[in-house]
Amino acid sequence: MPRTKISLIMTGAVSLGSFEAGVLTELLYALDYHSRHGKEYELDVITGASAGAMTAGLVAHIVMNDIGRRANLYRAWVELVTIDNLLNDPPPNALLSQAPIRQIANQCITGPYTTENRAPFAPQVLRVALTLSNLNGIDRRLKPAVGPPFVSTFFDDRKIFRLADDPASLESVRREQTWEQVRRFAIASGAFPIAFPPSPLERTLAEYNDPQLITTFSSKATYVDGGTFNNQPIGEAVKLSREADADFFGQQRKFIFVNASVNNSMFLGDEEISKTIDMPPAVLKRVADVIFNESRTSDWIRALLINDQIVWRDQFIDTLIKIVKDTTIENTPEFIQNLRDLAAQIIAGSRMEPGERVDSLGIDELLAKTKSRYKTKLDGQGVEGRAREVLELIFFALDNISDLDERKRIDIFSIGPETKLAGEQLQAFGGFFKKEYRQYNFRSGRKLAYAQLSRDEVLGNYPKESGDEEYQQCDSPPGWANFPDEDLDQTPRPPREKLRDALVERAKSLIDNVTFTGWRLPDAAIREGVREAIGNLAYYRLNSLFKL
Repeated sequence: MPRTKISLIMTGAVSLGSFEAGVLTELLYALDYHSRHGKEYELDVITGASAGAMTAGLVAHIVMNDIGRRANLYRAWVELVTIDNLLNDPPPNALLSQAPIRQIANQCITGPYTTENRAPFAPQVLRVALTLSNLNGIDRRLKPAVGPPFVSTFFDDRKIFRLADDPASLESVRREQTWEQVRRFAIASGAFPIAFPPSPLERTLAEYNDPQLITTFSSKATYVDGGTFNNQPIGEAVKLSREADADFFGQQRKFIFVNASVNNSMFLGDEEISKTIDMPPAVLKRVADVIFNESRTSDWIRALLINDQIVWRDQFIDTLIKIVKDTTIENTPEFIQNLRDLAAQIIAGSRMEPGERVDSLGIDELLAKTKSRYKTKLDGQGVEGRAREVLELIFFALDNISDLDERKRIDIFSIGPETKLAGEQLQAFGGFFKKEYRQYNFRSGRKLAYAQLSRDEVLGNYPKESGDEEYQQCDSPPGWANFPDEDLDQTPRPPREKLRDALVERAKSLIDNVTFTGWRLPDAAIREGVREAIGNLAYYRLNSLFKL
């Protein structure tokens, strides 16, 4: 039976990463079981945004180094992360500390870096993409088909790893330096703005596939949450999958999309929007929410559109075959040469665009890929000779103009909660206030993943895991049933008070750190009075927000 490849995509989720951890624990168990019982799978592509990026790092380490460390997903997302730890000694430019996140990463992505117990479904090279939001920006020179070139700044960034089971590789999974880079960039992808501090990290121009088009570049860029612009990195998974399957267009592949959001709707009715636009702070918040949410589903929509485009392409190709097969073309050599010239122009043009779609191969080598791709279809229709050559050139032009070259239908299987999860309060930071919330979400993730993954069209039937360890559980006690509906006042009070007090002090410090048109209050007594007024206002507002 041919091996089926798996591409894994994980969205941002804040504390709901505990749900994703449950899904991934189940997925790794299922792939391990199937691989040991005659069903060949290979997990060779992982992409993640924000919390999904941190989970991606954990999964990559488990797959490539030690499948026995599967419990680390539970440890990282349920046991080790707490609001108390995050509130300890935050930096001046953030509300929470990244130190506990680094400690968790160091505990769970750690040596010994041997591959003796690597997963049976591990690839030779695991391609991992972590989304990032680049505060410096990257200037690219764009050349439109009509008009002069222009420069535009891009903030959507990513870090790509090609983790190899090869001691000689610079990204060998047996090297501490490799995993230190994974830890750093995963944490940077999860740096939710304002909550966590931005992360400055070193980059090289060679990491980007269009250096000749980059006009301004910082070798030490500063990053925040990768989910800000690319929270559903399906497109990154498709690109890396095409790279992995470059020599085998017929490769069977399934995309598993893990999304912790039960509902992305942010619709406001006329009454709600009327109240919003009357208050400038509410308008600013709404605009920020709109921008953030707009980026959350863009890749998902594009993937669905690509599937439609592939159907239309295949229908058009079938029609072309019928037309060209029985049509006589006068001066066929000149017609074929014109098609070859068109193909050469497409190749040259593609190499002038950001993220070029063709490599350094010559036209005959690139055409050979098209011939191989459509061989079965043309053989089945009995197309030979000049008609076949004409069709192959047209197919090449069609695929490249539409950016459908080397693309197949994307089989995406989405795994997400069917109802609310626990701890969705405070933009999903509420889950950090209560361990039982994270346990509930983890078990919900395992249970739902089993129902989805065991379907024949996904992975196929397999027995549920049994065992007494916490990470092996998927059923929640009856007393947890109301967790998704609980408010913050049903979480422990001390952490809420600690967060309130920290925010009050941060609000009071604004009078010392912020100047208005270069001028600050000169009188110390007046400044202190304003500080106290701001602090009192923040105190009462936060008491209401945190249910104190």
